[in-house]
Amino acid sequence: MEAVVSTQSTWEAVVSTQSTWEAVVSTQSTWAGLRALTQKLEQIESYLSDVVNKSLPINQDILQSLQLMFNLMPNLSKQRVVKAFSTNANDQALAIYIAGIIRSVLALDKLIENKLGNNAREKKKEEAARKRQEDADKKKAEEQKKKEEEEAKEKDAGEPATEVSK
Repeated sequence: MEAVVSTQSTWEAVVSTQSTWEAVVSTQSTWAGLRALTQKLEQIESYLSDVVNKSLPINQDILQSLQLMFNLMPNLSKQRVVKAFSTNANDQALAIYIAGIIRSVLALDKLIENKLGNNAREKKKEEAARKRQEDADKKKAEEQKKKEEEEAKEKDAGEPATEVSK
């Protein structure tokens, strides 16, 4: 039994370590992406500053790419976009909530089944104990009756027979 517990603990540790490792890698990737984005934005800022100061000539291809990039970004100041994001978040929260309720209902169902099983086993034990008690009482009553019959026979055998004459 201890070897099984040890194996389960080891697997839990491996899963926990793997989950932790995945979280670390994900965080590192996100951090690296944010650093790269920051560098690119700083380069864009530097280029635009140089264009405004007339240190560099205007490049229409770069400006078109920047304009396209900013046009593709969602406008979070519009109520429709904000509502769409909040609806999506609410839907996800609802799914998580429903999953939690389902898990709770299943746990309660299992608990009820366990309780009913325990009650049935307890009832069987009580019936068996009652039957044993009845059998013991019956046996005791039979022994008592047998004993009384033997005593009656001994009493009859020990008394001389007397006849009443008239």
